[in-house]
Amino acid sequence: EGLTPRNAEHERTMLGWTFGVMLLCFWPTLIGLPGTWSASYQEHGFFIGGLTLWLLWRDRHRLTDMADEGLPDLLSVLAGLSLVWMCAAIMNVRLVQQGLLPLIVMSWGFAVFGWGARRIVLAIGLTYLLAVPFWSFLVPVLQRTTVVASGGATQLAGITAVIGYDYIQISTGTFLVEEGCAGLNYLMGGLVLGACYAHLFVERWQTQLKIFLLAGATSIVGNWIRVSVLIFLGEATAMQSPYIEDHLWQGWAIFTALMLPAYLLARRI
Repeated sequence: EGLTPRNAEHERTMLGWTFGVMLLCFWPTLIGLPGTWSASYQEHGFFIGGLTLWLLWRDRHRLTDMADEGLPDLLSVLAGLSLVWMCAAIMNVRLVQQGLLPLIVMSWGFAVFGWGARRIVLAIGLTYLLAVPFWSFLVPVLQRTTVVASGGATQLAGITAVIGYDYIQISTGTFLVEEGCAGLNYLMGGLVLGACYAHLFVERWQTQLKIFLLAGATSIVGNWIRVSVLIFLGEATAMQSPYIEDHLWQGWAIFTALMLPAYLLARRI
């Protein structure tokens, strides 16, 4: 029924132990995450995991201070999600296990702390979703938009180009935009930086969301610029430029250059 100054510290301690025990119940998923992040080239998961733990520590007092009577009806949802997780663990379906974990944690948070702590529970839970390695489903969309945007930029520059589903053909050769060129790594890097900045310096969730989307959009545009520059080089050098083959560093250089004005815009927002 809410915390009083006399029992607040004891209640926080008990909640902390309860949360720790709950996470231990899902240890097969937790210990498998580092290997999944490394194998799928999504090392940003290590940073997001650390950021999530830090957010939980930073906001632990605010969670209990903002708590109301809780939402005990969500305990049935928590039990259902846990049952699905157990089935996925038995069948060794790692992606389902990893995707359910933040939903389970958020369900527990709402059941214990109630609707009054919704902003903190959602902010932490949704941030952790960035570490779940299912974002590759965006690759076909990013791949197609990169082709359309870069091909359009090529034509606007006065270069004759034929734009296919996953390629851009100019007079001196053809550029194939493969899955690795879709820009998923740049997008995840931008979203991680945007989430970190928003949590560190912004209080209102509406502003946090704006900065998060700004960082993601900047990353996508940066990949479009990268592919467009490669096409321009191919046209200017008859496909002889060494930078056409070795172009990974160019993407991160453009990413860094664009993040600086994005940071300044985020400060104004």
